[in-house]
Amino acid sequence: MVIEAERLQELEMRVNALERKVKALERGPLGFGGILERLVPRDVRDHLGTARREYFLACRAYFDRLIGQPEEAEPRRRGNTHRRIDVR
Repeated sequence: MVIEAERLQELEMRVNALERKVKALERGPLGFGGILERLVPRDVRDHLGTARREYFLACRAYFDRLIGQPEEAEPRRRGNTHRRIDVR
C-alpha cells in the first residue's frame, strides 16, 4: 500500500511538471502564438481574423443555399439549348 501511494504521488508530480512545460511552450517564444505576435503586427492579425470569419460566413451562405435547393429540381432553360445530333 505504501509503495502504491508513493508511486501515485510520483506520477502526479510528473504529470503536473509536464502540464507546466506544455503551458510554457504554448505561450512562450517557441509556441506558434508567440512567433505570430513577434512577426505580424496587431492590426494585420486583426484583419486576418476578420477575413477568416468573412470567408467562413461566405462558405456557410453557399452551403445553406445548396442545402435549401431541392435535389430533383429541373435545370433552368435559357434561350439557347444544346441538342445532341447523332452523325452516322
